Amino acid sequence: MRLRPFKLRELEIFRAVLDLRSVTAAAQLLGVSQPAISKSLQQLEAGLGFPLFERLGGRLLPTPEAEAMTYALQGVFGSLEGLQSAARAARQEAGGPVTIAALPTLATVVVPDAVRLATEQHPNLQISLKILPTREVAEAVALGTADIGLVHRLLDDDPRVQGEDVGTTTMVCVLPATHPLAKLEIIHAAALNGARYVSYTLASPIGERMQSAFAAAGGAYRPSVEVAASTVLCEAARRLGLPGLVEDSALSTGWWAELVVRPLRPAIILRPRLLLGLRRPLSLGGRAVATAIRRGLAGAGGSRGPE
Repeated sequence: MRLRPFKLRELEIFRAVLDLRSVTAAAQLLGVSQPAISKSLQQLEAGLGFPLFERLGGRLLPTPEAEAMTYALQGVFGSLEGLQSAARAARQEAGGPVTIAALPTLATVVVPDAVRLATEQHPNLQISLKILPTREVAEAVALGTADIGLVHRLLDDDPRVQGEDVGTTTMVCVLPATHPLAKLEIIHAAALNGARYVSYTLASPIGERMQSAFAAAGGAYRPSVEVAASTVLCEAARRLGLPGLVEDSALSTGWWAELVVRPLRPAIILRPRLLLGLRRPLSLGGRAVATAIRRGLAGAGGSRGPE
């Protein structure tokens, strides 16, 4: 005779009656009616092909066959309790460490607040942050050495990752209030011809984007000082007394309040992009970080406008 698969609820009822030796007590323990307990036992006995209990001398006693199942039954519920314990631990630990690879600006402006929000949900969350150029961020996510990547949408996505636009930032001109160009309400590319200014490295994806936009507007993108990070760019502009062409989200830190901000023409809009790998799904902690990053980037943008 082929046994039908057991139902977990039937085994729970069997264990309760086996432990308590009473249908009434088992019903109270499990919060069900006595007829429901009796029906479940009858169904289990029918599937097994033998009785599990007999009433002798007014007592409900397990049959030898039922006793023979006791050890295995304990193993089933021991495994279930182990599974529940593992699930609690996984939820508490939020699936292990989360590694983020990001461009310097996005790592500075977005990641700290995202980590704060995620760790409010998962206090034991472990975060590792790698500061990398755009191509290396995409490569890290593709290879699985980073769970989450943060770049600007300046290159075609690597087919080994999935990308998602999560906000916009705009290029602006920051400069000391005493600089002659600060008198202008808008800084046009032509006004920078022959001028000394600080901006992104020519060979970087954002530098290539700037070159293309300036050329289309009849200007030439030739920064006197080339840097890779927006924070360094703003600090260099402050210390050198030069204009700096930077994405406005970098100004949300409030670190360079003494610099004035002017819109830049042509308008150059950048789209921050969240990169996720295709090798495995994000953990609970990873999903919490990704959600916080989306929220942070949706509200990013630090331009204070003309001053």
